[in-house]
Amino acid sequence: MTERARFTQAELTRAILAAEKVGKVAVQTPVGIAFVDPAIISHTPVEESAVDAWFREHDNDQR
Repeated sequence: MTERARFTQAELTRAILAAEKVGKVAVQTPVGIAFVDPAIISHTPVEESAVDAWFREHDNDQR
């Protein structure tokens, strides 16, 4: 097995900017950075989770 790819903050920033120029998003993978269509990225649900609700109800909301 090969070593995982590692990137500096500057390299990640350049990849993000380059991806945006071509209408893609940069996704860091174990082997490199891929430019992918933003539509295929699954996003976190906007509904409040049961855990978030519990913390909010018990005055421990971190937001």
